[in-house]
Amino acid sequence: MAQQAGLEFPWNGQQTFERFVTGANAELIDHLRRLSSRPGLIWIWGQSDSGRTHLLHAVCGAADTDGTRAGYLPLSLLPLDGLDGFESCALLALDDMDSWLKDLGHEQCLLAMYEAVRSKGGSMVVGASASPLDTVFALPDLASRMRSANVFHLSPLDDEGKTRLLTERARERGLELPGEVAAYWLLRGSRGIAQLLAGLERLDRASLARRRKLTVPFVKEVLGL
Repeated sequence: MAQQAGLEFPWNGQQTFERFVTGANAELIDHLRRLSSRPGLIWIWGQSDSGRTHLLHAVCGAADTDGTRAGYLPLSLLPLDGLDGFESCALLALDDMDSWLKDLGHEQCLLAMYEAVRSKGGSMVVGASASPLDTVFALPDLASRMRSANVFHLSPLDDEGKTRLLTERARERGLELPGEVAAYWLLRGSRGIAQLLAGLERLDRASLARRRKLTVPFVKEVLGL
């Protein structure tokens, strides 16, 4: 994990653009990859397991590679007094934006962050569960700034995208996930990304312990499908 001086939460260096399964989000990924050449405010919204956090980590990692000081802030875990150091960042990635809204003190801090980044000609990337047009703000000035953002809806993966994700993550673990096994798993098991990746972790441990390949009977047994 990369570290940012003065900021408590590092970004995860494993969550890169290269490891993100794009699906229907090619325009968003292209925009984020070009952020260094066209800085500004980006609002990404979608369901909690759509990959918002992954992309915020990826943005920070790419900025760091380009020599830009970046800060990843998971707002749901941060108090107002836990933000030392953000003023020096030229890129801020704010996760769980919803958790700081409708509170005047928090929104004043968010506005200060935005103005600090803007004064440097930098970028702010926000992750939230709804579009800014459908979001209630306590501070009109913050609402005005956020509603002027480049807004992208992060589309969830379809079955093809989920199969690719599981296949690639299995390969990283030294496992082969045949197409028919993935199809059975998606048909019978939990379909949320977090649940699928947790299931893959269980399969990895069981496969290693029992020296078994990933077959339909084995997946059915381990995951209780």
